[in-house]
Amino acid sequence: MRFSANPIVPISLIVAALVFVLPSVAQQQTSPSDTDLPIEGILLRLQIHLWNYMANVPSFFCDEHVISDISQIRLTARSVANSGRTTTDSIFHLKRSDPGVVPVRLTEAREIKAVNNKPAQGEAITGPAIFSGAFSSGLNVVSLDLMPCYDYRVVPGQRLHHAPVLVIDYALKASVAANNNCPGPEAETGRAYIDPQTFQLLRIEMRTPNHELTPGSSTLTLWTWSVDYAPVTFDNKLFWMPKTIDSAVTANDGSTRWSFAATYRNYHKLNVTSRIVTTSDN
Repeated sequence: MRFSANPIVPISLIVAALVFVLPSVAQQQTSPSDTDLPIEGILLRLQIHLWNYMANVPSFFCDEHVISDISQIRLTARSVANSGRTTTDSIFHLKRSDPGVVPVRLTEAREIKAVNNKPAQGEAITGPAIFSGAFSSGLNVVSLDLMPCYDYRVVPGQRLHHAPVLVIDYALKASVAANNNCPGPEAETGRAYIDPQTFQLLRIEMRTPNHELTPGSSTLTLWTWSVDYAPVTFDNKLFWMPKTIDSAVTANDGSTRWSFAATYRNYHKLNVTSRIVTTSDN
């Protein structure tokens, strides 16, 4: 999936796919034993959650705590030669596009408050392991939207935190490398963990080998990331939001490793208030 410095994949609804799978899905029972659902049925339920999220998630802000590390390694001794850690505390914002804008755009931003427990003075989070897009486009990695882009496979008998879950393995199709409507062109693979009762996405992982350190760079890396989701309520409506994000980039020659670990809490809806000014107010 294109997250970091790459453009966000736009959401396009695959109506034909929805019409195709809907009759068979309607005949299924939703229960923890519902592991025999066809992959289209699982993706349909995930797509419904995605549509609800895009249609209803409000602009909001929350606390973001990030620990970013860089480790430079001696290739001979295989020991850490130089390392640095930066801790950043920010207010993270997600903003909806103006009403009437189609398709809806969700824009991520952060206001850095402190770096290494000291007041920020214009600093920015930097490094190749920085992760963006989890709030604005992360949910569509496993969805009907991207069925033309990924091969999906259900993996039975899996557990997450000792509880049974539905698991989908996914891999970018080689045939879509030049398709601008799909992620890539790097060979992305990953796994999604889904609650079998609610069909909410609990966790998603991705692995991208031979990832360019920066666009156009000759340094190739292994990039891995994961997002864990938890329920958040706005105006009595339930949404599943990232709780933790972990991202790591390791140079293929083993010389350097960058990491990004973020936690999110204290979600608040962004309320915009206004007042009509009359002559008597002046």
